[in-house]
Amino acid sequence: MRRTVVVRPVSGGRRPYRHFGSDVIVRHIIGLDPARRGVAVSDQLEVGMQLAFCQRNVQAAKPI
Repeated sequence: MRRTVVVRPVSGGRRPYRHFGSDVIVRHIIGLDPARRGVAVSDQLEVGMQLAFCQRNVQAAKPI
């Protein structure tokens, strides 16, 4: 679970993601609640906000 993160819009945006840029914030998943089908994220989210779940890739993040 440590490699999976949540990407959310910077300021309440609700558009679908195609490419990530400077208009998104990456947050960690801090817990799961299978009984309620919930995910706890290290941030406050708004109802209706679209999220993307991604895996961290250390090699891809290194500068060339």
